[in-house]
Amino acid sequence: MGRERGLKAFLDELVVAGEIGSPTIPARTVHSLQPLELQRDHSVLEIGVGTGVTTAVLAETVGHGGLVTTVDSDVDRVVLARKRLVRHYGHVSVLHREAVAGASKYAPFDRVVAHHDIPLRRLPYAWVEQAEPGALLLVPVRNFLVRFTVHDDGTATGRPVLAHTGLSEANWRLRWDERKTTRSVTRTEPGMLLKPGPRWALAATVPSCEYEMAAEGAWLRDPFTSSWASVAPQDGAYLVRQTGPRRLWDETEAAYRWWLDRGTPKPQDWEWVVTRGRQHVRLRPEPR
Repeated sequence: MGRERGLKAFLDELVVAGEIGSPTIPARTVHSLQPLELQRDHSVLEIGVGTGVTTAVLAETVGHGGLVTTVDSDVDRVVLARKRLVRHYGHVSVLHREAVAGASKYAPFDRVVAHHDIPLRRLPYAWVEQAEPGALLLVPVRNFLVRFTVHDDGTATGRPVLAHTGLSEANWRLRWDERKTTRSVTRTEPGMLLKPGPRWALAATVPSCEYEMAAEGAWLRDPFTSSWASVAPQDGAYLVRQTGPRRLWDETEAAYRWWLDRGTPKPQDWEWVVTRGRQHVRLRPEPR
C-alpha cells in the first residue's frame, strides 16, 4: 500500500489536529486489512469511520476506479471525516446512519470491513445482502477478526483469521449480596479465559456472557438476566460466587471441559454460518 500524495496530505492533517502522532500508516492497520485481499476498482463498505486513516488506506488501495463508502452513527465524527476525506478522495462517501443498515444505495459491495465488535451470532444481515456473491467481510468478534465469504444463495460462512488484541472485554466491577449468592470451590484456573482456543469455544457455547480479568481472578456476567459470578484465589484453589438464574461459572467450566474433550480445537476450526433468518457457530466437519 503505497502512500501517495493524497494519503500523505491527509495524515499530515491528522497530525496537525493532534489525532495521530506520526504521519505514517499504522502497521496494525495494514496488517488487519490483509485478509480482505483488496484489489483495484473494488467497492468497499466500511463500518465506522474513526479518524479516517483506514478509510484513506482503503481509498488508496482501490484507486479512483473503486469506491469506498463508510457509515457511522456519530454525526460529529461523520461531519469531520467527510470534510477531511472528500477533499483528498473523490471516490469516498461518508454517511451518517446506523451501522446495521449498511448503505444499500451504494451496493453491491466487493468487500465489507467493520471496526466495532459484533456479538456472536448477530452479524447484521444487511451487510451480507448488500455484498456481491464471492465478497469478503472482515468483522471483529470477541478479540478475533472473522472473515466471511458471501455465497450465491445469500448465505455467508466465516472463520477467525487473526487475533484482534485492540478490543477489550467488559469494563465493570460487581458488588454482591452475600445472602443471594452460592459458593463453591474450583481448581480450574480462570486464566483459561484469556487463551485463544477456549476463549472462542466459550463464546460459542456460553451465550451473552461477558467477563473481565483481574489480578485476583475473574468476573463474569450476563446483562440480559443479571446473573453474575466471581472467581478468586483461596487456599490453593479458587472460590466461586454466583447469583442469578444462570450459574455462569458452572456453564463456563462445563464448556471448558467440553473443549478439552474434543481435542482442544483452535479458533480456526470453528465456522460461523449466516442466513437471512438464522446464525449459528459450529465446529467445522473434519475432511474425509
